Amino acid sequence: MMAFLGPRIEILFSRGKSSPGLKRVSPGPLARPTRNPSPVRITAVLDASHAETLLMPVSLESIQSAAPWFSHASFLLLAGLDGHGPPWLPLAQLLAGPGLAIYNFLLIVRIVLTWYPKADLDKLPLKLAVVPTEFLLAPTRKVFPPEGGVDVSPIVWFAILSLTRELLVGQQGFLVLLSGN
Repeated sequence: MMAFLGPRIEILFSRGKSSPGLKRVSPGPLARPTRNPSPVRITAVLDASHAETLLMPVSLESIQSAAPWFSHASFLLLAGLDGHGPPWLPLAQLLAGPGLAIYNFLLIVRIVLTWYPKADLDKLPLKLAVVPTEFLLAPTRKVFPPEGGVDVSPIVWFAILSLTRELLVGQQGFLVLLSGN
């Protein structure tokens, strides 16, 4: 098994704890120590027990249980290849494009309202921005409590929704690529 996997796995087994049935081996001739190990190097993190679970064969039951998900995923991936896209795509683009833009505008209003803590949020012009956004901002305030009179929850949600909008309907967004335009 060791000769098949090559020198990287030999280094892996020699650095980590060995499992029953595996013996420690010295690094092969291709292995050399480095001064600055790469932060993305997975082999330095895994030990032999992790490697064994990664190399186990896949059972037939797990493939059969995942079959419906693969069929749905292939539909989503292949639907955009003909240039028309799936039938739900125009509705998704309408909700993701202008819908998220309007919601981001409401969050900008909420960001400005945090500068005026004495503003009455129950009056009608301000209530139009408060009611649709408060269900997102209230739980976020529990995670990021206002500190020094500064409420960062609208800023957090503005960033999340801006990123979501860009990933969905930006120039290279998922829904744009799926539609074929």
